[in-house]
Amino acid sequence: MIALIRYSRIRKRIPLHSTAVGKVMLAFQSPEEIERLLKDYQFTQHTANTITDKETLLRGKKVRQQGYAVDNQENEQGMRCIAVPIRDFDNKVIAAISISTLVSRVNVRELERYIHLLMRKGSELSGEWGLHCLQAYINDSRGLLKK
Repeated sequence: MIALIRYSRIRKRIPLHSTAVGKVMLAFQSPEEIERLLKDYQFTQHTANTITDKETLLRGKKVRQQGYAVDNQENEQGMRCIAVPIRDFDNKVIAAISISTLVSRVNVRELERYIHLLMRKGSELSGEWGLHCLQAYINDSRGLLKK
């Protein structure tokens, strides 16, 4: 039996163009913000699947429509990642949640199941976070938060 260990580092900066989280965060920005973020952006190629130009990255506008993004071995060979947005009470995307899988261990059918589960969890977290943000906003507008 082979043991495979993969991990992420908390607060590690990740590329915008080759990760599912990066694609989600980019997809839900305004056109002006997308343009600003991609101005002089360096599209570093990590694998043979890595997106290496702005046009290809922006062609993926389906992220916004489908509600999730996929990194199909674009950041690391043998790894596939899916990410969904987390929204605040104003429906603004403020974060993303993701899961990574080994291509050799998770087939496309299983991945689709994970997408649905992650979308449900993203929606749940958005509701919880949105309610928390709304309460903080209300308290702040009433002067209840300490300055």
